[in-house]
Amino acid sequence: MASLQEAARLATRTALEPFGRMPDDVDLTLGTHWEEDEVVFELYIAKDQPTDAVVLTEARVNQYDGQVRSVRVFEKAIAGVMAKERS
Repeated sequence: MASLQEAARLATRTALEPFGRMPDDVDLTLGTHWEEDEVVFELYIAKDQPTDAVVLTEARVNQYDGQVRSVRVFEKAIAGVMAKERS
């Protein structure tokens, strides 16, 4: 699992580079779940209610070969986090 998480971390970091550095005061949480043969890693900001969490990224890694299948960056959520830093 650690090698899958590391692959997701590196791919997510690369996908986030165009958005600049995440503010230091943002409390990020890493969630994982399985969908068929993929482990899905979500980077999100937790809230009081799980349904209110702000998902920033989603990386899908094949659990058998360790290859990153996709990385999604939720640009509106990232923009919201970055806008709070500027204000």
